[in-house]
Amino acid sequence: MARWFRAVLFERYELSGRLQLFEFEDLSWFPDVLRRAMTRYLKAALRRSPLPAFWAEKLAKLAPAEGGVFRIVDLGSGSGGPIDSVAQELQQKGYLPEITLTDLYPDPESYLSDHNRGDGVQYWPEPVDATCVPPGLAGVRTMFLSFHHHSPERARAILRDAFEKRTGIAVFEGSARDLGVLLSYSLVPLAVLLLTPTIRPLKPSQVLLTYIVPVLPIFVLWDGLVSCLRTYSAAELQRMTSSLRSDDYIWEVGELKGPFGKFPWLIGRPKRISPDPLVAGAGHAANGTKRPSWSDILDRCFLTPDVDFLVLGEQKQQIFIRRAGNQGSRIRLPWVEF
Repeated sequence: MARWFRAVLFERYELSGRLQLFEFEDLSWFPDVLRRAMTRYLKAALRRSPLPAFWAEKLAKLAPAEGGVFRIVDLGSGSGGPIDSVAQELQQKGYLPEITLTDLYPDPESYLSDHNRGDGVQYWPEPVDATCVPPGLAGVRTMFLSFHHHSPERARAILRDAFEKRTGIAVFEGSARDLGVLLSYSLVPLAVLLLTPTIRPLKPSQVLLTYIVPVLPIFVLWDGLVSCLRTYSAAELQRMTSSLRSDDYIWEVGELKGPFGKFPWLIGRPKRISPDPLVAGAGHAANGTKRPSWSDILDRCFLTPDVDFLVLGEQKQQIFIRRAGNQGSRIRLPWVEF
């Protein structure tokens, strides 16, 4: 009976589709003290969930194959969201994340007020439209818990911009149009009351709005439920990428199975260059065939806007990449990626 009831609800809901409702955090007149308090609660909740570890595992597919520095441009960052937890997970995997937070309405102080400078995260001070990211912002693009805020037209434009510039992009949600997830959000007010003492830094305004004038649990509950109703399903994400197809770019769409439902995710990335077994000085590969020319190798590379220019190493075994605002780095063949 329960299985039948669940199936009926899902079928009826899928017919109605996604709802473009409002969230209090999106409203310009919403008090900043409430917005920051909601964000601090969300960070505390995510630190105790398996989502950051899962997201970091998926992001590793977009990381440099040789490890080391992993440049990330986070879109629609707001006041940071779960980026700290994700960065910690990436560090445990051996990467050195260099993260640039961006937003159409940047508010660096909302992030810096609760964080130390110099921790590998910087906030871009200029407005950034996720549908047309400036060339100066180099790195894999991420969107944590924010993709559902965009209309279908803007959502497709965000994916198209990454595809046309052959830049990696990852979209992760912590909500879903799933009956189990929606029902689980009824516990949100209780979770706000229980997790608030663990928030660091715990400010007097957080305590006031949670226990003395308890409006924060109500706002968090509303925004959580609306986020679920606005979230794109995995099938809808798949349809968004159906017209963005190329032999040199890969899309992956899936769902993370949780105790209450499934959370959709999407990854787009350029294909990696397959290694060539070159032997020094012989002019031939190990199997006796002629070694590909440098022009052939470069034709197989995907030059993204973060690359200023290329200089071939004197020993013909390295490519020197100089990026805007950086001194550059050397990547040994055959692990060349762009």
